Amino acid sequence: MTLTLPDYRLSNPSQNCLGVLRLGLALLVIFSHSFRLGEFGADPLLSFSKGIVTFGGFAVHGFFVLSGFLVAQSWSRLGSARVYLAHRILRIMPAYWLCLILTALLFGPLLATFIKASGSYWHSDPSPWSYLAANSILLQNQRDIGQLTAGQEVSGFLNMCLWTLPWEFLCYLGVLFFGFCGFLKQKSWWLIAGFFLFYGNLNIDPTHQRFFLKLYSTELATPLPVFFLGGCVLWAWRRLVCDSQWGMALLFSVFLVGTGMGLYRWCGPVLLPPLLLGAARLFCSPQFILKNDYSYGTYLYGALMQRVLVATGISLLNPWVFFILAVFLTLPIAAASWNLLEKPALQLAKRIGR
Repeated sequence: MTLTLPDYRLSNPSQNCLGVLRLGLALLVIFSHSFRLGEFGADPLLSFSKGIVTFGGFAVHGFFVLSGFLVAQSWSRLGSARVYLAHRILRIMPAYWLCLILTALLFGPLLATFIKASGSYWHSDPSPWSYLAANSILLQNQRDIGQLTAGQEVSGFLNMCLWTLPWEFLCYLGVLFFGFCGFLKQKSWWLIAGFFLFYGNLNIDPTHQRFFLKLYSTELATPLPVFFLGGCVLWAWRRLVCDSQWGMALLFSVFLVGTGMGLYRWCGPVLLPPLLLGAARLFCSPQFILKNDYSYGTYLYGALMQRVLVATGISLLNPWVFFILAVFLTLPIAAASWNLLEKPALQLAKRIGR
């Protein structure tokens, strides 16, 4: 029922389907946003889960699971705080900065033209220049430019996906802390203890009015470290990842029933990590292995492309057409981001610390 998930498959993108999973999750975020931004009603998963989670929320949680797994592995492989931080910064920041620049200098003016905004875009308040400066270190201190999103279903937040990135980087720093403390080892009980500490607070104190959960700025962020730690735990105990189709079917059935009963907060953090990593183990054949990682670019630009479509009125057709057109616009930009910036940045990261 449980077999070793070989380390070489996990460390080598050419030997696992984690890239497919990450891209699928990024596309699922676009699918979820198609309902809100296109004003087609509630996300279908929201109703099924009794109002607990959307497909977009589920996808973000999955991203954090896979990030926890891969980042814990990265620390184990690098072993140096300086090199580890350089790798993390080079992975997340260059593409993020490019996204900010393109938003302020290209997509912002395009949106202003489509919605026939009054006044000069370049002198709007808040301005595109302050957008670049205020958001340059991941914190979303300015969420809109002028009134570009005014009157839309989700107003005041030009790129709806960027809010998760500061939490992602905080989780990177958490791995650094665990690594310094010697907790990131195989079969680490400290990681399990940390996971259940956050898991307990997530469910016992969901409004984060007590203990350290007061630090959360939004309830949406509360589950993120739980799922990230779930990925870290699966890295430490990776030799127990289920590779049985029947075992995976059982886990998925329990997950589905629990989610449908409104128990996603309880079953999601426990079952989603083994489900995703089990899928990586089961579907590692060549047709499920990607040579290029377009997932980050897809996540960064998906909501922006949907904003453009909303401004043109194309989004009014139906959610599926809206979703397909958004993907059609997003993937070329994601491919360019990967080939021209993300991939070279990763190659530079590999040279650091040699």
